[in-house]
Amino acid sequence: MRAPINVLITQLVLLLVFVSFINAFLPGIPDNYYEEGNTVKIKTRKLSSTHNLAFDFYSMPYCKPKEIKNNVENLGEYLLGDRIHNSVYSVEFKKDVICKRLTSISSCDGKADSCVETECPSQITSDDIKNLKEKIDEDYLAQLVVDQLPFANLQGYTSCGNPPPSKEEILNQEKSTKYYRPDGYPVGCKEKIQSADGTVGFNYYLNNHFTFVLYYHVRKNGKQVIVGAEVYPTSIEHTESSCTGDKPLPDDFDRLVIDDNLKNVQYSYSIIWKESSIAWGSRFDAYVNTEENPDDYRIHWFSIINSLLIVFFLTGMVGMIMLRILRKDINLYNEKDEEDPGDETGWKLVHGDVFRTPKNSTLLALSAGAGMQVLGCLVVSLLLALVGFISPESRGSLPTVILVLFAFMGIINGYTTLRLYKMFQGKSWKTVSLLAALAFPAIPLFLFTFVNFLVWVSVHSTSALPFLSLLEIFGLWLAISVPLVVVGAFFGNRSSEIEVPVKTLQIPRQIPVQPIYMHPVISVLMGGVLPFGSVFIQSYFILSSIWLHQYYYLFGFLFVVFLILVVTSAEISVVFAYFQLCNEDYRWWWRSFLSSGSSALYLFLYSAFYYFTSLEIDTFMMTVLYFGYCSILCYFFFVLTGAVGFFCSLWFVKTIYGSIKVD
Repeated sequence: MRAPINVLITQLVLLLVFVSFINAFLPGIPDNYYEEGNTVKIKTRKLSSTHNLAFDFYSMPYCKPKEIKNNVENLGEYLLGDRIHNSVYSVEFKKDVICKRLTSISSCDGKADSCVETECPSQITSDDIKNLKEKIDEDYLAQLVVDQLPFANLQGYTSCGNPPPSKEEILNQEKSTKYYRPDGYPVGCKEKIQSADGTVGFNYYLNNHFTFVLYYHVRKNGKQVIVGAEVYPTSIEHTESSCTGDKPLPDDFDRLVIDDNLKNVQYSYSIIWKESSIAWGSRFDAYVNTEENPDDYRIHWFSIINSLLIVFFLTGMVGMIMLRILRKDINLYNEKDEEDPGDETGWKLVHGDVFRTPKNSTLLALSAGAGMQVLGCLVVSLLLALVGFISPESRGSLPTVILVLFAFMGIINGYTTLRLYKMFQGKSWKTVSLLAALAFPAIPLFLFTFVNFLVWVSVHSTSALPFLSLLEIFGLWLAISVPLVVVGAFFGNRSSEIEVPVKTLQIPRQIPVQPIYMHPVISVLMGGVLPFGSVFIQSYFILSSIWLHQYYYLFGFLFVVFLILVVTSAEISVVFAYFQLCNEDYRWWWRSFLSSGSSALYLFLYSAFYYFTSLEIDTFMMTVLYFGYCSILCYFFFVLTGAVGFFCSLWFVKTIYGSIKVD
């Protein structure tokens, strides 16, 4: 009884440590209540573009606080390229600001609590002008947040020349139920011009006035919460009389041109508060409902459902065929005269070799154990997302949870690897446990570190993880994952050896010439088609959420697709293992892993197709970042699908050979 009690105590301790780790890495989003006059903090996030890497908000010639404070709350925000800082915008709850210029403030002594010590650029340099034009050419967006809500652009609103909306217009319009750009406002805009001699050029304009519209909701108990944030950027060349005192911006104004004559930029902002009926729990709906055309939105859903039905049909059909064939074969073999073994054909002939230890058995055990670690991480992550623990509103929560879970699932890796290693008659369990702890995670981790280093050294982008955050990831690996892998390996080594139903002969059986469709390369490539087909559509949405800065929230569909992926990977490996054994080829071990694992190759090819057809990336470092991260994703996908296919094939082979009479 001592061993089960020790296992139970270990599991309870790990559960407590995991819960405390999640709480430390993933703060919640409590309701923030405000009273009139309370200071509301607007924060900066980053400058982002779908064409290039992300940069710090204050890398532009903007006014900034005298003391910039880092407000990043979890590791996932760093992974997303976010750098949350305090801003210069002074906001009081339910206090409108008609128009206020931003100026340098050396000290806030004796002033209101909302005062911010500010430093504004005294002069715009030629490098600043070049930087501004490059950011406009690459469609950069400036991201601001308030009370965990991003400031969003309204659909159909142009920022190139339109005057900002008046307070009357805002109060008379309904709050948008969907946002055109939920990830920020454009740095500026450009317009094509043609000179008298036919030369084509561009005029660049900088957005330097921002109208912030903040929505609040009053609950039945009288408490007030912020439920919406919108920004209307405008380019305006301020005059001495514009934006002074209680005067709003004039209806007629010149835009601020970015050229060599630009020496100084005057920034300004307005604040409009508006009551809303939207409740706290629904305040993020407008950010995830960002499809421009509802018909296109429905088409996406119908195509997903159609793909799922096709996959369900194929897997059901293959399952019924396999069930009929196997039932007939097993009954036929068991009814044969035991004294006439010469009549045996097909998969029964290789019963003395089917469990022969494969080549590179240690590598196979390590790969299968790593795949089970990924499987456990994804199952728990998706379940947490389904119950609402992971929300798009909690910025960075998903990558944080995945990282922490992956570290804790190392115990599954160690246990599974050692069980297989013992079945392969391995003797050096300590060496293998260290390999399981160090070798598999090291491959994606060092690739990530290499890409991260290149991005940081080349362009100092926020897409590169800071050094201390990188140390946190290495800490998760070395301080949590490695010990847990060793613990799992210890229990796996103490467990009984996996039993096989038939004995292995000393002399290997000669393998006959195989048909062309059972050639290793052909069968492996064929095996990956169906598993990839089950995730094809969801791959588009996931890639879009990462590289087009869209919010992914279809966790229900994702979980269903994940289950279908697991079933499809298992079934396709079983089918190819059966065909291989029917052709008297007993080398099914690696083939069962690679048949389903090859779907990762198709996923990588699709990510390359997505890069050339859906993205407009025009910089080398962004390309390196994209394919580096996609390679890591496909690596995890490979060991996941390969392990699922391998273990189901192992169960299948044990089952059929345990159901027949063998001398």
